[in-house]
Amino acid sequence: MDISGNVATGADKEKLYDYLLDFANWKKEVPDMVSYEKVGDNSYEMTVKVNLGPVKGDQKIRVDFTSLDRPNSANFAVQNSMIKSAKGNFVLHDLTELNGQMPGGGEIPEGIKSVILYSLQLDSGNPFFNTVLEGFKGQVKSGFEELLQQFGASASAV
Repeated sequence: MDISGNVATGADKEKLYDYLLDFANWKKEVPDMVSYEKVGDNSYEMTVKVNLGPVKGDQKIRVDFTSLDRPNSANFAVQNSMIKSAKGNFVLHDLTELNGQMPGGGEIPEGIKSVILYSLQLDSGNPFFNTVLEGFKGQVKSGFEELLQQFGASASAV
């Protein structure tokens, strides 16, 4: 399953980048987080309560950030027992880089200082479960965008 999109935020690009990569903020922003710990440079493990279709209960997740290009972009990989491969990236743009237009068209709303362009690819390793995942694509996309919006709102308040 491939998901991509963009999220407009009121946070400055540099502040947003730092907020996204400070894992202490993940504990505040990720709903239903049970536990988290840093396990290496830019690597973290967390346990999150999940209730998405057939996936219910506590899920242990590892997130590794790589290819860090402050304050522009980062790649990430997610490891979980139910997912064979989950990876993605985010690219941050400030208003001057966007020439007054949102990616995909439209004017940038007032109060917006930066935009997160993101991509996420998920593969369970099982064709049947991949088909099931596709059925929840809209929920996964909206949940991921809500999380990024919350990060942006919190970063702009710092």
